[in-house]
Amino acid sequence: MLNLRQLEVFHAVVGAGSVSRGADALGVSQPAVSKQLRQLERSLRTVLLDRHAKGVRPTVAGAALADHAARIFALAAAAELAVADVAGLRAGRLAVGAGPTAGVYLLPRAIVAFRQWASPRMVGAAE
Repeated sequence: MLNLRQLEVFHAVVGAGSVSRGADALGVSQPAVSKQLRQLERSLRTVLLDRHAKGVRPTVAGAALADHAARIFALAAAAELAVADVAGLRAGRLAVGAGPTAGVYLLPRAIVAFRQWASPRMVGAAE
C-alpha cells in the first residue's frame, strides 16, 4: 500500500531536484528523507530516482509516480479549499422555506438582497 507521507517526501524531492533541497522544503533532515525514499522504493519494488552528483532525476517509473503524486496533492489542496469555502460561507447550499404569503410577498425581496450581499463576497473568494 502506498504511504502518503512517503509520497509527499518523494514529491518534494522530485520538485526540488535533490534530496537535501527536498528535506529543506519539508523541514526535516536529509537522512530522514533518504530513509523514506528507500522505504517507498522497497514497497513499490522499483527504483524511482536516478541519483547523481548534482541531485536526482526520476526514472521512468518515478516520472509516472511523480505525475500521479502531483495530481493527488493538487486534489487534496482543492478539497481543503472546498471545505474552507463551505466553512467560511463562501460556498454551499442554502435552503429556504416559507408559507404561501411570505413566499410570494417577502421571500423574493429577501433573496434579491441576499444575492446582492453575497455577490461581492463570492467574487472575492474566487480570486
